[in-house]
Amino acid sequence: QGRLVDAELQRFVQGLLEVLDEFDLALMAGERQPDFVAFRKGVVLVYAQLGQTLRSEGLERIQAEGKAFDPNEHEALMQTGEGDGEPHVAEVFRQGYTLRGTVIRPASVRVERTRD
Repeated sequence: QGRLVDAELQRFVQGLLEVLDEFDLALMAGERQPDFVAFRKGVVLVYAQLGQTLRSEGLERIQAEGKAFDPNEHEALMQTGEGDGEPHVAEVFRQGYTLRGTVIRPASVRVERTRD
């Protein structure tokens, strides 16, 4: 089983190395010819590539804002509102994620109760 895990980890890390290569290229280009618009565009592309690499392994962002508060997926850092309605997520401070259906980091949120 150790070899299987090692092979899976190696494949995953190889995918991340491609993202690392793209960051290297963006940083070198930024040093040679500083151009904020082009640099930002490059960073956006690398961010998208990193997201795709992680999604291909089963990482998904928890969609929290506006949803009913769920303590399995959300960590309430703050609560506002004086109502007695069901709590819902009013603001996301830090994104939460699931990996292959399991919460690996809950979303840090502000919960609000409104009047019914």
